[in-house]
Amino acid sequence: MIPRTTREILFHGYMAGYKPSAVSKLPRLYFDRSRPRDMMVPWQDKYVPDLRVVKPQCKRDRVSWRQHPATGEATVWLNE
Repeated sequence: MIPRTTREILFHGYMAGYKPSAVSKLPRLYFDRSRPRDMMVPWQDKYVPDLRVVKPQCKRDRVSWRQHPATGEATVWLNE
């Protein structure tokens, strides 16, 4: 099993704030580029999943295309 290791790295970003939206007038999140911010954030370089899912091998489709033997036209058939 891979051990979880956490260390801190320096993150360069901007101060967050809220201002009213031009469309809905509701508050929306924005980042003020005139106010840079440096902060230490946790960084995990390993990830241990809690749940594993098996990918299906194929997708079964109920619709198929066949060519009509007499006319040669393509027709849709439902597979049941």
